[in-house]
Amino acid sequence: TLDGKVSYSRTFKIDDKGMTVETTVSGDGKDQIAELYEVLPVYLRDPERQPKATPTTIEFQVGGTWAPATDQYMEKVEAMRLTRFGGAVVVTFDQPQRVKLSPAEWADTWFTKATCRNVLIDLRGNVGHSVALKEARTVAYRIEPAAK
Repeated sequence: TLDGKVSYSRTFKIDDKGMTVETTVSGDGKDQIAELYEVLPVYLRDPERQPKATPTTIEFQVGGTWAPATDQYMEKVEAMRLTRFGGAVVVTFDQPQRVKLSPAEWADTWFTKATCRNVLIDLRGNVGHSVALKEARTVAYRIEPAAK
């Protein structure tokens, strides 16, 4: 449980080319956090309704080069590309981030059987140990269709 005060805010700005999202988490320093993520769930496919569909491909861009996303942290990720159904969307970070995939896929069991995978953006700003949640932790990104 949390002992201190934790604040959370998220803003969305939508225009005719895409959407910008900004998330901020801050605290009063009373709590040590071992993990703190912005979680982006990615729809892969519904194996019952789309048995022949190729699941969404998730890639991270570092230094201008695209590489398959994995469940290991990648440092200085500039963008993420999601490709499916003959199209793609690009999520561009306002500043490089430390990012990884969740350890496993998960399935919706309520309305569909859709499989998903979470993208985890590390908001701790460190590697390997707990930190006090004092100053605001912010991540901002822009979601747009990929250029054809």
